[in-house]
Amino acid sequence: MWIGWSPLIVYCWYIADAIVAGNRRRLIGAAAAALLLTGMLALYRMSVGLSLEVTQSKYPPNIYYLAYSALCVPLAWFVSNARLFQSKGVQSVVGYFSRHSYSLFFIHFFVIFFLLYLVPTNQLHWLPYTGLMFGITMGVQLLLTTIAKKLASGLGNSR
Repeated sequence: MWIGWSPLIVYCWYIADAIVAGNRRRLIGAAAAALLLTGMLALYRMSVGLSLEVTQSKYPPNIYYLAYSALCVPLAWFVSNARLFQSKGVQSVVGYFSRHSYSLFFIHFFVIFFLLYLVPTNQLHWLPYTGLMFGITMGVQLLLTTIAKKLASGLGNSR
């Protein structure tokens, strides 16, 4: 599978070099080219009756998925450098999710599995279902974080 992703590695080096050099024009050009390619490939896929769902193009990655990924790389950089992400509140939330991303992945997986049996997806609109799913996931993560802190402080006092 890694051979299909190799062109994206070279592209990411190109983007990283543009970021380090502060070459915003090259970043915008790369994003525009990726947007154009993704748009053209999406139109082609629609015209021949193929799905536009990127998950169906993922393994091995076809040119549509690679173009979509190439579009996401500079867009993610632009979004992460937006003024919104400069505020301390947003940085602390992003930092929390970054620090706990591994445990959140597994908690989220089990919450989804649990909810499928407790509240089947056809029983509730997707919006409250999503809120419930993320609420439970965050509640479990916060509970685990609190317990871990109490255990760590308890071990520190017992020495």
